[in-house]
Amino acid sequence: MGELQKSEDILIEGIAAGKRSLSEDHLGVLMGCRELARTYSRQGRLDEAVKLIITTIEKMKIFQGSEHPDYATVMWSLGKVWEKKQEQAKAINAYQVVLEATEKRLTTEHPLYKIISDRIILLTEGAHSNDYKEATENGSVTNGGEDLRIKRLHNTQTW
Repeated sequence: MGELQKSEDILIEGIAAGKRSLSEDHLGVLMGCRELARTYSRQGRLDEAVKLIITTIEKMKIFQGSEHPDYATVMWSLGKVWEKKQEQAKAINAYQVVLEATEKRLTTEHPLYKIISDRIILLTEGAHSNDYKEATENGSVTNGGEDLRIKRLHNTQTW
């Protein structure tokens, strides 16, 4: 049995145990789902990875809120899978959500901000601008038209 298969088996078991003992909406369960999606991606099972990540993002948004730092982490994972699927416009959209979160939580001077910004520039230059513009306008960049963007924090919230 290969390492990725072992990882998949362990994650599936762990997620099931977490759902039983913690709940389906527990952050640990959600992040376990993210890791399982990353494993699927590494196995080349990109459609399964996208489906699981989008489900995880939707649950994260409902149960943790889009302002939670791990929401951006899961969006980064979605961007990486979209890239592997050659869906640059969707990847750019996911990375822009991550960039906004990084700017709010850290600063534009933080090295992570530069990494994300550079990734967006690289993909934007590599994509046909008309394709990206069309995908953005018709809503196909987001999941089913649902807005996955991060909401602004109130000034009194901290973490």
